[in-house]
Amino acid sequence: MKSENILNRCRDVELAVASIYRTFIKLFPEDSNFWQDLYQDELEHSHWLSNAANIEAIDLLPENELVPEGELIVKTLAYIESYAQHIKRNPFSSEEALKTALKIEESMVEAFTNELTANL
Repeated sequence: MKSENILNRCRDVELAVASIYRTFIKLFPEDSNFWQDLYQDELEHSHWLSNAANIEAIDLLPENELVPEGELIVKTLAYIESYAQHIKRNPFSSEEALKTALKIEESMVEAFTNELTANL
């Protein structure tokens, strides 16, 4: 997968994750500041990944940094989108929301995007 496609698909993941956090803002108003911060982070990442000038950024990563395979990005996006629908249709506790956020933030696509933006 070309660098541009990798960034575009990672951007799609970031937007899908932002959608989940936006849902959590509504579901857990007592923790809305926390979820709002995460939501804003995801939007910033998606805007950064949308910037065509950052396509070369993948080449600037340290050699030991893994770039996620296209198939992994596609599977991650499918999982996130499916999960977004699940939380809209099912009761969800605050604890489950936190566990979900941790799982998402530890995914390879999220880690890659965080590393990419941090290196620049």
